[in-house]
Amino acid sequence: MSQQSETGLSEECAALRLQKSRLESEMTKLQAQLKAAETANQKWQAYDAQRNEQFHVLQRKLSDMETRVASAPAMASLSEEQQRNIDRIIMQSKQKVEEADQEKIKVTFPDSQGQH
Repeated sequence: MSQQSETGLSEECAALRLQKSRLESEMTKLQAQLKAAETANQKWQAYDAQRNEQFHVLQRKLSDMETRVASAPAMASLSEEQQRNIDRIIMQSKQKVEEADQEKIKVTFPDSQGQH
């Protein structure tokens, strides 16, 4: 082999070593990026699972509220009945107050016979 051939081979080996070094460096960077992507993916999956659980909790609450709203008319009619009872009691109380006022007038002004 000639010296020129050996020099050519040495230069080629040096170029291959340099290329190998660059490829190893690039592979190290890609592995770091892959690890970062895997970590981000794991965090995303955990977040997504929490978000899904929260969604289902909110969906159950919404369903419960819809059930309550659907049964509200029955509660409203009960409330109306209570309101009627309250109105009746108020009217009875007013009537008693009026009767008491009339009685007070009779006692205070016996001669006026309640015409004051």
